[in-house]
Amino acid sequence: MRPSVRWLPFCVALLGMAAGVALADDAPATPDSLRQLLNDKKYQEVVQKAAKALTVGGAAAQGQDRYDVLMIKGEAQIQLKQGAYAADTFDLAARTASKAADADAASALAELVRKSPGLKYVPAGHGTPIDIADPVNRKAALTALYADESAAQSPALRAAMEATTLGPITDAMKNMVLPRALEVAATGSDAHSAAALKLLATRARDIMAAAVKDRHDEVRRIYDAANSEATSGGVPGPPTPLKPGLSTRDRDTLKAIAHECDLIAATAKDMADTAAVDGLTAVVTDAQAVKEDAQRTLATEFTDPQGNPGSSTPNPMGR
Repeated sequence: MRPSVRWLPFCVALLGMAAGVALADDAPATPDSLRQLLNDKKYQEVVQKAAKALTVGGAAAQGQDRYDVLMIKGEAQIQLKQGAYAADTFDLAARTASKAADADAASALAELVRKSPGLKYVPAGHGTPIDIADPVNRKAALTALYADESAAQSPALRAAMEATTLGPITDAMKNMVLPRALEVAATGSDAHSAAALKLLATRARDIMAAAVKDRHDEVRRIYDAANSEATSGGVPGPPTPLKPGLSTRDRDTLKAIAHECDLIAATAKDMADTAAVDGLTAVVTDAQAVKEDAQRTLATEFTDPQGNPGSSTPNPMGR
């Protein structure tokens, strides 16, 4: 028995509806749809759909939407008691963030989760555990973590402020990244961290400026010694002007100075981008100039008027 033609439109419509439902289910989740699932406490579904949205491409896998999807996924993982996975997700969100404030928020959450075994943060001094799975408690936990991290950093900061070399200072500045993120998350401001970074950068500026001056003076001394005239003695004929030129040790010293000044210039530039401290740009310029002086001195041929080693040449340093 043949099916009636009258049923064909109805069957086609049913197939179309089924296909539409399937396409809707397959569509990548958006931050808004994931937030709704999170509010409905469908945490496992949030994790699954967020993972899919981040891998299939489209708007949810890019830009601000990607950051939002990762933050929602991390929150769902907290609620599922998957602390290690949540911390990794927040780390990825921090790297994805296009805004500094967003990166700070994600980094602070990642650190809080890692410092909270069983998702309970215990303040230093064996204080009362704070359940970070409850968003209401999270601000208090971040505030306690910031206070604990600041106290832990204080000895290194004090030592860096009194340092006479760059190493302790640059280390202290790198170690300020996380406390700064925690301060922003806990207080909404980075005032304390910014003040500490400015003091560190000022101390580093003074050390670098003094080092650049010393290297400039050393390049000048090497050039003047290499270019100084002496006279040949103990041989027949009139005395001949001679110049000692550069020794192997001089060349090694000049190469080391050029390399060191290159590092100083790069360090000063990075610090100028991090802390608003006067004089760092001048350190960059002066360090680059001394590097060029050292390189020009290395390239100088100290020859006499006949082309033999031992006569004056124009000062390549230009200062």
